[in-house]
Amino acid sequence: RDTGNGLTDPVSGVRVLIADAGALSPLLGGRLPAPLLSDAAGLFRHLSEDAALAGRLRLLPYAAVGNPGALLVCLRPDAATVDGTARRLLIGISPTPLGEGEYEAVY
Repeated sequence: RDTGNGLTDPVSGVRVLIADAGALSPLLGGRLPAPLLSDAAGLFRHLSEDAALAGRLRLLPYAAVGNPGALLVCLRPDAATVDGTARRLLIGISPTPLGEGEYEAVY
């Protein structure tokens, strides 16, 4: 299904997989407080307190319907596989459920 997700890192050109915060929470030790999900800078600071994540995070500008200029917290994984194929990508933490909760991630 075409999601319309064309987000890329403006520096490296790497595509960004957008993942539901709830799906990522177990991978991040459950450290995604709900109030911070709507505050990208606050979430970035919170996650940066974990030394294992600090060098893997970045803030990317993005635009979405109803949100023309925002920031998205992204994480650089060690490895990622999409539909059985290894991909070099960033994982963006969605501040809202994807597809009204229908999806865990879109690429």
